[in-house]
Amino acid sequence: MRKIDLFISTMFGSGLIPGPGGTYGSIMQLAIMILVYHLAPLELRLHWCVFAICFTFLFGLLSIPNVIEELQNKSVEDKKSSSGDFNSINIDEAHGISISVLPIFIIQPEYWFISIMLSFTLFRFFDIVKPLGIAIFEKKMSGKKNDLGWKALIIMLDDTIAGIYAGIVTFGGILGYQWLLIHVINN
Repeated sequence: MRKIDLFISTMFGSGLIPGPGGTYGSIMQLAIMILVYHLAPLELRLHWCVFAICFTFLFGLLSIPNVIEELQNKSVEDKKSSSGDFNSINIDEAHGISISVLPIFIIQPEYWFISIMLSFTLFRFFDIVKPLGIAIFEKKMSGKKNDLGWKALIIMLDDTIAGIYAGIVTFGGILGYQWLLIHVINN
Protein backbone atom coordinates (compact mmCIF):
# COMPACT_ATOMS: atom_id res chain seq x y z
CA MET A 1 0.00 0.00 0.00
CA ARG A 2 1.25 3.41 -0.82
CA LYS A 3 1.51 5.65 2.23
CA ILE A 4 -0.27 8.41 0.33
CA ASP A 5 -3.39 6.20 0.04
CA LEU A 6 -3.42 5.67 3.80
CA PHE A 7 -2.79 9.37 4.39
CA ILE A 8 -5.69 10.37 2.13
CA SER A 9 -8.22 7.73 3.16
CA THR A 10 -7.63 8.41 6.87
CA MET A 11 -7.90 12.20 6.45
CA PHE A 12 -4.27 12.98 7.22
CA GLY A 13 -4.04 10.15 9.74
CA SER A 14 -7.03 11.22 11.87
CA GLY A 15 -8.68 7.84 11.28
CA LEU A 16 -5.72 6.10 12.90
CA ILE A 17 -6.42 7.74 16.27
CA PRO A 18 -8.21 5.24 18.55
CA GLY A 19 -11.89 6.04 18.93
CA PRO A 20 -14.60 7.25 16.57
CA GLY A 21 -12.66 7.59 13.32
CA GLY A 22 -15.66 8.93 11.41
CA THR A 23 -16.16 11.76 13.88
CA TYR A 24 -12.46 12.62 13.70
CA GLY A 25 -12.58 12.75 9.90
CA SER A 26 -15.71 14.90 10.00
CA ILE A 27 -14.11 17.33 12.46
CA MET A 28 -10.94 17.50 10.35
CA GLN A 29 -12.91 18.33 7.20
CA LEU A 30 -15.18 20.72 9.09
CA ALA A 31 -12.10 22.67 10.22
CA ILE A 32 -10.91 22.82 6.61
CA MET A 33 -14.34 24.02 5.44
CA ILE A 34 -14.42 26.72 8.15
CA LEU A 35 -11.01 27.95 6.98
CA VAL A 36 -12.24 27.99 3.38
CA TYR A 37 -15.37 29.88 4.44
CA HIS A 38 -13.31 32.59 6.08
CA LEU A 39 -10.23 32.76 3.88
CA ALA A 40 -11.65 32.35 0.39
CA PRO A 41 -12.94 35.45 -1.37
CA LEU A 42 -16.71 35.74 -1.12
CA GLU A 43 -17.28 35.03 -4.82
CA LEU A 44 -15.13 31.85 -4.67
CA ARG A 45 -16.45 30.23 -1.48
CA LEU A 46 -19.04 28.11 -3.26
CA HIS A 47 -16.48 27.02 -5.86
CA TRP A 48 -14.10 25.84 -3.12
CA CYS A 49 -16.90 23.91 -1.41
CA VAL A 50 -17.81 22.13 -4.65
CA PHE A 51 -14.10 21.45 -5.22
CA ALA A 52 -13.87 19.85 -1.75
CA ILE A 53 -16.89 17.65 -2.53
CA CYS A 54 -15.39 16.47 -5.83
CA PHE A 55 -11.86 16.12 -4.43
CA THR A 56 -12.88 13.97 -1.46
CA PHE A 57 -15.10 11.74 -3.63
CA LEU A 58 -12.49 11.18 -6.33
CA PHE A 59 -9.58 10.66 -3.97
CA GLY A 60 -11.73 8.42 -1.76
CA LEU A 61 -12.54 6.19 -4.72
CA LEU A 62 -8.87 6.04 -5.70
CA SER A 63 -7.34 5.46 -2.26
CA ILE A 64 -9.87 3.30 -0.39
CA PRO A 65 -9.43 0.08 -2.47
CA ASN A 66 -5.69 -0.04 -1.73
CA VAL A 67 -6.24 0.56 1.97
CA ILE A 68 -9.03 -2.06 2.19
CA GLU A 69 -6.79 -4.61 0.49
CA GLU A 70 -3.96 -3.91 2.91
CA LEU A 71 -6.23 -4.01 5.97
CA GLN A 72 -7.82 -7.30 4.84
CA ASN A 73 -4.41 -8.89 4.30
CA LYS A 74 -3.19 -7.94 7.76
CA SER A 75 -4.80 -8.90 11.02
CA VAL A 76 -5.72 -5.34 11.84
CA GLU A 77 -7.82 -4.50 14.87
CA ASP A 78 -10.20 -2.23 13.01
CA LYS A 79 -13.97 -2.27 13.37
CA LYS A 80 -15.83 -2.89 10.16
CA SER A 81 -19.41 -2.11 9.18
CA SER A 82 -21.68 -4.39 7.16
CA SER A 83 -20.53 -2.68 3.95
CA GLY A 84 -16.86 -3.38 4.66
CA ASP A 85 -16.16 0.18 5.80
CA PHE A 86 -13.19 0.18 8.16
CA ASN A 87 -13.24 2.55 11.13
CA SER A 88 -9.90 4.09 10.15
CA ILE A 89 -11.12 5.03 6.65
CA ASN A 90 -12.81 8.37 7.11
CA ILE A 91 -12.44 10.30 3.85
CA ASP A 92 -16.04 9.26 3.22
CA GLU A 93 -17.09 11.27 6.27
CA ALA A 94 -15.05 14.21 4.97
CA HIS A 95 -16.97 13.95 1.71
CA GLY A 96 -20.33 13.78 3.49
CA ILE A 97 -19.62 16.76 5.73
CA SER A 98 -18.54 18.78 2.66
CA ILE A 99 -21.95 18.09 1.13
CA SER A 100 -23.83 18.88 4.33
CA VAL A 101 -22.26 22.38 4.65
CA LEU A 102 -22.97 23.26 1.00
CA PRO A 103 -26.18 25.22 1.90
CA ILE A 104 -24.11 27.41 4.21
CA PHE A 105 -21.80 28.25 1.32
CA ILE A 106 -24.82 29.00 -0.88
CA ILE A 107 -26.87 31.13 1.56
CA GLN A 108 -23.93 32.54 3.62
CA PRO A 109 -26.01 33.33 6.71
CA GLU A 110 -24.84 35.78 9.38
CA TYR A 111 -25.12 33.01 11.97
CA TRP A 112 -22.74 30.70 10.07
CA PHE A 113 -21.24 29.03 13.17
CA ILE A 114 -24.61 27.79 14.45
CA SER A 115 -25.42 26.64 10.92
CA ILE A 116 -22.16 24.70 10.68
CA MET A 117 -22.72 23.05 14.06
CA LEU A 118 -26.26 22.12 12.99
CA SER A 119 -24.93 20.68 9.75
CA PHE A 120 -22.23 18.69 11.55
CA THR A 121 -24.70 17.28 14.10
CA LEU A 122 -27.22 16.35 11.43
CA PHE A 123 -24.59 14.69 9.27
CA ARG A 124 -23.23 12.59 12.15
CA PHE A 125 -26.83 11.64 13.06
CA PHE A 126 -27.68 10.53 9.51
CA ASP A 127 -24.32 8.77 9.12
CA ILE A 128 -24.56 6.82 12.39
CA VAL A 129 -28.30 6.07 12.53
CA LYS A 130 -28.65 5.59 8.74
CA PRO A 131 -32.38 6.38 8.48
CA LEU A 132 -34.51 6.90 5.38
CA GLY A 133 -33.10 4.07 3.30
CA ILE A 134 -29.37 4.61 3.86
CA ALA A 135 -28.99 1.28 5.69
CA ILE A 136 -31.12 -0.53 3.09
CA PHE A 137 -29.02 0.96 0.27
CA GLU A 138 -25.79 -0.01 2.05
CA LYS A 139 -26.92 -3.61 2.67
CA LYS A 140 -28.33 -4.21 -0.81
CA MET A 141 -25.38 -2.73 -2.65
CA SER A 142 -22.61 -4.18 -0.46
CA GLY A 143 -23.66 -7.75 -1.25
CA LYS A 144 -23.61 -7.27 -5.02
CA LYS A 145 -19.91 -7.60 -5.81
CA ASN A 146 -16.71 -8.51 -4.04
CA ASP A 147 -14.70 -5.95 -6.01
CA LEU A 148 -12.65 -3.46 -3.96
CA GLY A 149 -13.55 -0.58 -6.28
CA TRP A 150 -17.22 -1.41 -5.79
CA LYS A 151 -16.76 -1.48 -1.99
CA ALA A 152 -15.05 1.91 -2.16
CA LEU A 153 -18.03 3.29 -4.10
CA ILE A 154 -20.51 1.94 -1.52
CA ILE A 155 -18.42 3.36 1.34
CA MET A 156 -18.46 6.77 -0.34
CA LEU A 157 -22.12 6.71 -1.38
CA ASP A 158 -23.65 5.99 2.02
CA ASP A 159 -21.96 9.13 3.37
CA THR A 160 -22.96 11.02 0.23
CA ILE A 161 -26.60 10.21 0.99
CA ALA A 162 -26.19 11.15 4.67
CA GLY A 163 -24.57 14.44 3.58
CA ILE A 164 -27.43 15.18 1.19
CA TYR A 165 -30.02 14.53 3.92
CA ALA A 166 -28.11 16.72 6.39
CA GLY A 167 -27.71 19.43 3.73
CA ILE A 168 -31.43 19.46 2.97
CA VAL A 169 -32.36 19.76 6.65
CA THR A 170 -29.67 22.42 7.19
CA PHE A 171 -30.98 24.37 4.19
CA GLY A 172 -34.53 24.17 5.55
CA GLY A 173 -33.34 25.18 9.01
CA ILE A 174 -31.51 28.25 7.70
CA LEU A 175 -34.45 29.34 5.54
CA GLY A 176 -36.90 28.66 8.37
CA TYR A 177 -34.86 30.72 10.82
CA GLN A 178 -34.57 33.57 8.31
CA TRP A 179 -38.34 33.47 7.77
CA LEU A 180 -38.88 33.63 11.54
CA LEU A 181 -36.54 36.61 11.82
CA ILE A 182 -38.32 38.50 9.06
CA HIS A 183 -41.97 37.64 9.79
CA VAL A 184 -42.22 36.88 13.48
CA ILE A 185 -39.35 38.32 15.49
CA ASN A 186 -39.05 41.65 13.63
CA ASN A 187 -42.80 42.37 13.82
